[in-house]
Parts: sequence; structure tokens; C-alpha cells
Amino acid sequence: MEDKQSFEVEEVRRPPYSDVIPLDFAITNTGSLTPKGGSGKYTVRWNNGIIPFTGTYAVPNTDYDNFAIDIECQEFFGFLRRISATILSRNPEMDDAKLGELLDELSTQFEIPRNRMNAVDQTNCVEMEANDFRFIVDENGIRSALKDLKKIEYLSKLSP
Repeated sequence: MEDKQSFEVEEVRRPPYSDVIPLDFAITNTGSLTPKGGSGKYTVRWNNGIIPFTGTYAVPNTDYDNFAIDIECQEFFGFLRRISATILSRNPEMDDAKLGELLDELSTQFEIPRNRMNAVDQTNCVEMEANDFRFIVDENGIRSALKDLKKIEYLSKLSP
């Protein structure tokens, strides 16, 4: 890390089409968070080996025990804007009244339309250790994951 106050972060996702592929895998984006101004605000930098994406990351609301809201705003090429937010819960289920309150907060304070919000189905989650492959996108780009492609090629030859 360039800045001693920065720390590394990972964003792990399963691709939306992973339920039709006979392999369990995850895609991990690596980046860094650097404190920016007040409490809970950071500059985020996602590395992809070509054009690193930067933006603002914040945790505007949390009770530290049950939930947190995180929000990320990125600008691309000076005119495209992307905003995303997540309501995180330490439990698989959240009280409906509390969830409604947090959705309203995202809608009113951050102008995220309610019809653009959706729930993430976590019923078929796979533990990281159980994944067949873990593709990592970092400052070296996808090259850091290419070694796993030989495993995929080998497994594809085994299937009928």
C-alpha cells in the first residue's frame, strides 16, 4: 500500500449465471480504502489491471451490532456516475420494520429509487473454502487468476 492509513479490501461475488455452471466459483475484486475527511468516509480504489476505478465509500449508518449501510459512488470519465448501496445484517433475517426504515433512509437521503433496490438471495451461498475456483482481479488484472484456467480445461475434458 502506498499510504500507511490505507487498508486492503476485497469484494467477493458469485456471478449471476453461476447457478447454471457445474463449478462453484467466486470473483474477488481487490482494492484499498483510504480515510477521507470525517468518520466513516473513505476513498475507494478498485484495481483491475487496466483502469483502476476510484470513488467514495461511506458507512452512513450502523449500530455496530446488527446492521450497517454502506454506500459507494463512482464516476467514470468525468460524466458517468454509479452509486450502489448495501444494507448489511449480521443475521440472515432482518426485522421488517427495521429493514423498511433503512430502505427509506437510502431512498430519501441518497435518492436511490426504491424500485432499483433488491434483496440478495443468500439461501444457496457457498463458503469460500468450498469454491472450486476463485478468480482474483487485482492490480495485475485477471492474469493472477489464469493459473486456474488449466484446472477448468482439465475438468471440461472429464465431463461427457
